[in-house]
Amino acid sequence: MEAICASGFASFSTPTVLTGSVTVHTFGYLLVTGVLALLVYEKLGVGILRRSWFNVDFFWMLALMATGVFILFL
Repeated sequence: MEAICASGFASFSTPTVLTGSVTVHTFGYLLVTGVLALLVYEKLGVGILRRSWFNVDFFWMLALMATGVFILFL
């Protein structure tokens, strides 16, 4: 009988199963991201980036600051 973790997920008894599942998951994300990027490039082109670009660093900074304030007052 195989052990079940408390969270309801099956425990990975061998490193091969764990490595394989992480690999399949990673390549799945890369494949979907690549297909979406290709579709956007083919349909919209890079002109949309020139018109609608926003500063990701600014939003990342705000998210980190909000997280720091939340943790400070937790």
